[in-house]
This record gives sequence, structure tokens and C-alpha cells, in this order.
Amino acid sequence: MRLDNHHVRMDLRKINYHIPLPEGPANIEAFVDSTIIAFTTTREIDIVYTTDESEPHYKSERYIRPLVFKESTILKVATVLKTGKTSPVRTINIVKQEYAPSVKSEGVANGVKVSLTNGIFRKVSDIDKAKEWADTTIENMNRFHQLFDIKKPSAAIATGFIKIPENGVYRFSTNADHFYINGNLLINNEGEVQKYSRNDATIALEAGLHRVKFIIINSITGGWPQAWNGRWLDISTDGKNFTAAEFY
Repeated sequence: MRLDNHHVRMDLRKINYHIPLPEGPANIEAFVDSTIIAFTTTREIDIVYTTDESEPHYKSERYIRPLVFKESTILKVATVLKTGKTSPVRTINIVKQEYAPSVKSEGVANGVKVSLTNGIFRKVSDIDKAKEWADTTIENMNRFHQLFDIKKPSAAIATGFIKIPENGVYRFSTNADHFYINGNLLINNEGEVQKYSRNDATIALEAGLHRVKFIIINSITGGWPQAWNGRWLDISTDGKNFTAAEFY
């Protein structure tokens, strides 16, 4: 309660301050039949939301209980203080999907193929200008960071296959700049400080092998070098407990 009075004082003095965002779901929430979306906050603060693509504000619908969706929806959500001031808006794409088909294992090579190039790259599109590449193959992405030198800016493109044990909706987390699955961009971390993934996404996958691709810029963004990151792809079936993805 005392903090609410400070918000009023800071507003009067036009001081910027942090308002906790709604937490819980990924930025892309896939489902097959229906899905339940639940939010939490680090402080006791109201959550407001819209499902008509309009921006939520202090008079928008209040979040009281988990939301159920049976059709694709763009959900916009924010927290709102008692003063009426809202946090930045989170946009969550809730997407109804069929299970993406797996590929046949016949003729698929084991391991992850990696192409490396040296140079200073600020964004993913910059690597299109690279002319000299060195190719190698590694067992999986868990030791991928050992290919990078913190003192030598570079970039890499890695491709391979992951094993999905059964049909289901899976949440992926990575610090790669771009992560593709079955040829489609699933996670875009471009421009982020890549110590913690902020753009987790889910997708419905059929059991079996699925093609993945990583584009990684080895640079220092916001004081954090990509070369310090360890596991490059985590997977979860419940959105909370992650394990390293299993590569073919």
C-alpha cells in the first residue's frame, strides 16, 4: 500500500519506474483442441487483457481466473496500477494447429552440421555478406559454445534434427538469434541480451524427427557474450520443467 503512494509521487515528478509484466505463457502458445492460459505477477497487481487486438487499458477486462481458448486468438495483456497506469503490453499469439509432420529417418545423417564465419555482425541479415565459411559437424548443440572464441566476433548456422517422443505441444527455449523448426522461424531473439531467453514459443509436433536450424551471432550484446552461453535448445511439455533437446 505504501508503494502506491510512491507511484503517485513519481508520476507527478515524471519519473519512470518498473511495472511488473504478466508472466506465465510463451509469446506463441500453440494448441490442438483447446488450451488454458494462466498468468502470474511478482507483486499483487491487477491484470487486464483484450482478445480483439485492441490495446488493454485500466478499464479493460480484469483477469480473474485462467482463460480457455478453442480458436486462434491474439491475446494482449498488461498489468495496471491503482493509479490507472499500465505496464508495457504483452502480445501472445494463441494458435490452433495440427501436429506438424515428422520426417523419415532414412537417409538422415546424425549430428549437427555447422558453418562458421568470422566477422563483426550486428544483425542476422548481416551474415548474408560473409564470403568465407568453415564447415564442421558436432554431436549435438549442448557443446556448441566451444566453437566460439569470445575475442573473435563470428557467426554460425547450424542445422540438424531433434527427436520428439510423442505427439504433443512442446515449448522451446533458446538463446540463438534465430531458431527454425521444419523451415519456419519459431523464435526470434535478434537484438536481445541473450543471457536469458525472453521469446519462448510452443508448437504442436508429431512424434519423430524434426528439422531444426539455428542462426547465432557470436558478439557481445548488453555486456553479455554469446560465447558464454551453454545449452542451446531446451524443451518442455508443461512450460515449466525444461530439459536439453535430444538430437538425432
